[in-house]
Amino acid sequence: MNDKIYDLVYSSSSVVKTVPFKNLTLLNGGELGLILYWSYLGKISNSNEFKDIAVEKLNSVFDKISRDPSTISNAKLFYGVPALLSVCKILKQDALLNIEIDKETESALIYQFILNIEKDLDIDNTDFLYGFSGTIQFLATYFKDREHDLTELISTVTLKLIKKANITKKGSFYFNSYFSKKNDTVSLGISHGQCGILLSLCSLLEMGICEKELSSHIPQGIEYILSLTADKDQNLASIFPTVTRYTEDKHSPFNNVFYGPRVAWCYGDINIALLLYRAGRLLSNNDYIKIADSIGLHSAKRLSPENMLIDSAGFCHGASSLVQFYKSLFKEGQKSYYDDAKKFWLAQAIFFYEKDLEYCNQREESKGDLLNGIVGSSIVLMSELLNDRTSWQELFTL
Repeated sequence: MNDKIYDLVYSSSSVVKTVPFKNLTLLNGGELGLILYWSYLGKISNSNEFKDIAVEKLNSVFDKISRDPSTISNAKLFYGVPALLSVCKILKQDALLNIEIDKETESALIYQFILNIEKDLDIDNTDFLYGFSGTIQFLATYFKDREHDLTELISTVTLKLIKKANITKKGSFYFNSYFSKKNDTVSLGISHGQCGILLSLCSLLEMGICEKELSSHIPQGIEYILSLTADKDQNLASIFPTVTRYTEDKHSPFNNVFYGPRVAWCYGDINIALLLYRAGRLLSNNDYIKIADSIGLHSAKRLSPENMLIDSAGFCHGASSLVQFYKSLFKEGQKSYYDDAKKFWLAQAIFFYEKDLEYCNQREESKGDLLNGIVGSSIVLMSELLNDRTSWQELFTL
């Protein structure tokens, strides 16, 4: 199987080479996502050609920023300063490129980041992909295991986020102005909702940030999610909804629709299983771990692309996301059914990847995208060849 993965991913290079310059981001076909792709491809192939493409793109990014710092000044994980610094850390940590940001440049970038750190929080944009919970994940991953003087700042913005929570009898939840302008619906997924926020807060708790406050706040958020557990007699596809209208009963006509079949990185039961494993370990709560085992087993048994709404290899909601996610669940829960599920979805990812390569030749926008294009699924497959000695997945809480 490894030979087939290598041949397929190597062949993707001719497609990705045609991706034009779009922006300096990690998503949407941006240069930073492409730098990761070319760097990992250079590593598995030991090709200087691919490494040189990555270096050229990285130099170009720094050149554009030096001429216009505003191009990357915001604090969003995948779009601003965090995206650039995170990519540089991954390149060094995974021994992809021999690079080192000089202290002066890094300090200037972090200063830009600090100036913008609360902008999304001020407007209730708690989104993971496009807002403040992604900013938190950057703080937890970039400054983990390294000296810094930002503890007070990180604690301050963490406490401000906690105060944004809506406290109810069922637990607490967050509004997300990016996801719902009317604030009448709440997403539970990693990409736009409660799991993304709470997993990021778990990352901060692991750093020792606001331990007292987070140790009581995270369970409140989990309590709200668990209150939405489907009734057993409902016989629904999923145990939890992807989205809920908080003003209505969990099984109102509107809400019932969202207990659908979607399971992937962005949404679904496995998001909640991962959250419960992490929180259970950090808070020494065995009940959370037992519930996570049960949720994970339910999803791991659903070995059908049609029953999971899987029709591509893409990372956001395609087969490759399940490959990476079940690896993370296996690491957390050590259950053989996660490894079995990972193997099944790896075969499916390869199958869909071949089809996606053909599709890419017809649609320009699907070539370079890290979330929905060939770039993201390629990185997942290359991680297989590198025996998972990779760190890019931490960006996505995995």
